[in-house]
Amino acid sequence: MLKSMHLVVADQREDYLEITGFSLIEGGHTFTKCTDEASMLKALEKGCDALIFDTNLVPFSSKGILREIKKSYQVPVILTTVDEIALHIDLILDSEISLVQTKPLKTHELLKTLKLAVNQSAAHCIGLTNYLSNAEATRFIELREPAMIPPCIRTILKDFKSWGYVPHNELFIELVWQEIMTNAIYHSHGYSGEKLAAENIVLTGEKKVVVEYGYNQHQFGISVLDNNGTLTRNKILQSIFKVMKQKQALEIAADSGEDVTEHISEDGRGIDLLRTFSGEFYIVIDPGKVTEIIILYDGSTLDETRTSINVFEL
Repeated sequence: MLKSMHLVVADQREDYLEITGFSLIEGGHTFTKCTDEASMLKALEKGCDALIFDTNLVPFSSKGILREIKKSYQVPVILTTVDEIALHIDLILDSEISLVQTKPLKTHELLKTLKLAVNQSAAHCIGLTNYLSNAEATRFIELREPAMIPPCIRTILKDFKSWGYVPHNELFIELVWQEIMTNAIYHSHGYSGEKLAAENIVLTGEKKVVVEYGYNQHQFGISVLDNNGTLTRNKILQSIFKVMKQKQALEIAADSGEDVTEHISEDGRGIDLLRTFSGEFYIVIDPGKVTEIIILYDGSTLDETRTSINVFEL
């Protein structure tokens, strides 16, 4: 059983502090509330397991404060915001933060992210059951070539439906799964050129992609794992924000009539689809060993502007 944690929660608004506090109490944790930089630093000096910092404190804090906190106190930092994440691209990249929760916070997602952030090890972070607690069933499918992906997806959807989950957006779900499974087979094993050329490949020996899926009382989940671990946290963040900036450029172009075609690329399409059509997802990288993408579904309506970013590099 995971021990109780003590968190420092920094937020300018008292009402947000109370709401975050309710979530932490539900998880059995204690916390210190701070509404400014001075009280936050004082609380950090006393020690904590992690810092939850809201973007509404940024205008009133020292430049680079989050980067300094990570360096000086060696604690995980979870950024929270009521805004669209795209508005804080520079802050996130400058601070090298890969855990960003959007408000209104989801209690189960916040608690899950905290547990993983404080216990960043393969045992705690790799495997679907670390995210789908008390799973009532889990199954595995091994992929070695692209032709195996469509029947894999059909099998999972059939099992999901038999377990009581009827997707509201089945087409989008298939699109996301197709993309991340394809990328795991091609990109993760050094076959990006073959993917672009639509050439078939077959993984042999230890090279393979493992798909795990299952459900518990509250959620249905799927994970896609490759045993290379070639992605990095920075690559993922850069990919996410590149697509965000492209979307912003397209919106501006729609009003101005400017041609921005040359600035648009397919890089990051998989991660963007994941953010757009997956309400709750996690990416875990054990460099040189494993990359795993975990997606959880609970039937709620998806909103890409409210989707959190949860990326762990062990």
